[in-house]
Amino acid sequence: MIKKIIIFILFPLVLTIAGEFVLKSTINSLGSALEINSSGYTSRVCKASTEKWGILTKWACIFSDIKVFVLNYKIILALFCIITGGLLWLVAMSRFELSFLYPFLSINYLAIIVGSDIWLKEAVSIYRYFSIVLIVLGLIFISRSPYSESK
Repeated sequence: MIKKIIIFILFPLVLTIAGEFVLKSTINSLGSALEINSSGYTSRVCKASTEKWGILTKWACIFSDIKVFVLNYKIILALFCIITGGLLWLVAMSRFELSFLYPFLSINYLAIIVGSDIWLKEAVSIYRYFSIVLIVLGLIFISRSPYSESK
């Protein structure tokens, strides 16, 4: 049974969490496609040419910036992980009762909070960590409850 839990529950969660972190860090490094971060070469060129040539140049610049996002291999990898995790989660839903399965999503909370603090260097308060401890305790209680596989 533990093997099935790891394959059908934990593996999709790990894929989804990894995909989210790769996606967030990649987007942070690329800046915004809508020129919020205008420090990039493309954005500076677009800003100058928009003043001279007008709205058509602005739209061309926006599509150029969006192309950078769409063609980025890290974003494609992240989306692949997220979609694959979602598809595997559907398989898990067909094999386990939802009332048993769904609390495992709280692992996402723990991983995202800790990863955001350590990897993305976001400010995470002690209250968030305390909340995560409560969620994990709840997960432990639920995982010890009886469950059955769907037929």
